[in-house]
Amino acid sequence: MSKDLETISRRAIARLKFRDMQVFLLVVRFGSMAKAAQFLSLTQSAISQSIAEIEHVLGYRLLERGPKGVTPTIYGSKLLERVSEIFDSLDSGVRDLDFLSRPGTGLVRIGADMSFIASGLLSEIINDVENKFPQIRLDIIETTTKTAKPDYKELRDRSVDLIIGRISNETPDNELNVETLFEESMFVITGKNSSWAKSRGITLHSLKDAKWILASIDNMARSLVQNAFESQKIPFPEPQITTYSMQLRMQLLQERDYVTVMSETGFQYSRKNWALHKLPVDLKKKLPVAVLTLRQRSLPMAAETFMRSARDIAKRKRSQS
Repeated sequence: MSKDLETISRRAIARLKFRDMQVFLLVVRFGSMAKAAQFLSLTQSAISQSIAEIEHVLGYRLLERGPKGVTPTIYGSKLLERVSEIFDSLDSGVRDLDFLSRPGTGLVRIGADMSFIASGLLSEIINDVENKFPQIRLDIIETTTKTAKPDYKELRDRSVDLIIGRISNETPDNELNVETLFEESMFVITGKNSSWAKSRGITLHSLKDAKWILASIDNMARSLVQNAFESQKIPFPEPQITTYSMQLRMQLLQERDYVTVMSETGFQYSRKNWALHKLPVDLKKKLPVAVLTLRQRSLPMAAETFMRSARDIAKRKRSQS
């Protein structure tokens, strides 16, 4: 380390306060000094002074003020990354101390998309966690694994400890750990009283004129259906209804001759409450269910208990398949 850099580093350690770093973090998050001031119950002048102090100590301009609000410079973006790591590590440390002082307690922040939440698998894992550690609190946050190329923003922002869901077969990138729990088939489903359920000899070709309910164009399950049609040189039917809502799909399947696609786990769970019928159509490919975590981040101890339950449930699923 050069003398100048060493001097700046020592000065930063000696002079910068956690409060200043928190101010910087919130200004970037809100894109506004006024909103950060309101959140922290400080004056806007105090916010400006904190930012000015950080910029003075480090010697770099960290924020740009423009018509769309406050945005970080390239220096600010890199500092934001490191500051986020500091606060995340502190938060994890505090949660670990709580877990040690009161075994079986703590908070786990879990990301999952709504279709995965509706599949029933997450509730199985939650039940297993609660049976073993009744005092652990779980914060379930809707995330974006439903798209074919999700950015896992909530994980990168450290808003969640982990993300669980169906993912593409491609490893997202080298910043993330991907632990595949198991792979599951996707089923073509219709209502039990629909004309499709009463028909015989149903093939994928038979369904080219069906009224499909699918998710948006960048969804993995939809891509699976489209690839199945295209692999057999059958024109892919445009869906009659496009929605991510599993609740709406279930309602429509009861009332009309719609067909949709659903995971094996989701079908087994949903058929308890809805009159559903699985059509004898093989989509060939399975989708992995996985847990994603940040590679350079240690999970809080409470989150490790969730992971153990997820692995136990996955082991049970694999033995049943």
